[in-house]
Amino acid sequence: MTRRHALDAIRSWPDESREPANWILHVHGEPDDVAASELVWNEIGPWKRVVATRSFVGHETPDRRTASIRSFIAFQVPDDKIDLFAELDGNLEFDAETGEVSACGHDLQANVLAVNLMAEVVTEAITVDEARVRYVSALLEAHSGHPPADVTEVHFAGDPTTGEPSHIQASEDHNDVEGQTDDSPGSPVDKAGH
Repeated sequence: MTRRHALDAIRSWPDESREPANWILHVHGEPDDVAASELVWNEIGPWKRVVATRSFVGHETPDRRTASIRSFIAFQVPDDKIDLFAELDGNLEFDAETGEVSACGHDLQANVLAVNLMAEVVTEAITVDEARVRYVSALLEAHSGHPPADVTEVHFAGDPTTGEPSHIQASEDHNDVEGQTDDSPGSPVDKAGH
């Protein structure tokens, strides 16, 4: 589908899921797959796949943002550490069959933070309680305009075992697509140069 179709697909989504999807569309361009209820990008930065969904869940974060962006990354979790996912964050999942961890958050920065802290817990660099404290602190720093490295770079990606880059583009204000057309000034399509 064309980018216009991606904008059409998210136009009727609720604000809580449309705004984050629109930001990813604006920054990363045309998704690889468009459906009425989701947009899918492959190979964005460290992520094997990023899925923006129409549905969203409430998030127990300091800013009470919702979660509708799921990011997938290669990461092997030892069997004895899988139970830590439920303790750490209900929006983290591990698929042993594919060797992928996914995080579902409001944006890619929240997902970077979640997987970084998960990796530190799994490798026993920090405890679950320490990860929770750092999660809140890092989100507050990021939203105050001073994002720490925990939200801008996947610390375990970019090494030879994953073969993936480590950086993502930093978030900015999400633009609403209501009333915008492909050639309107300020539309995501116009800003992306399409």
